[in-house]
Amino acid sequence: MDHGVATRWEKYDIRLNIERNWKALAPKLAGKLYVYMGAEDNFYLEGATILLKQSLKNLGSDAVVEIFPGRDHGSLMDKALRERIAAEMAAQFRRIK
Repeated sequence: MDHGVATRWEKYDIRLNIERNWKALAPKLAGKLYVYMGAEDNFYLEGATILLKQSLKNLGSDAVVEIFPGRDHGSLMDKALRERIAAEMAAQFRRIK
């Protein structure tokens, strides 16, 4: 691994940015962060999502991070999940309205 390249890409690492700026981000993200991931992601993003989930837990975030077994990047969004997300978004909108 080229550590110089890895260092230059750190600014795009969501987990690192959240960890490094948690004090400022915590109030802005409270109740707003939802991440859904298939456990068999075609782009191998499930590993990073698992790390993000653990990091958010350690920070005391109320973020929702769910990893769905047997689903990939293209099969994650079935009808039930789309309906669930729509209902959750509507509930949040009613709450802040």
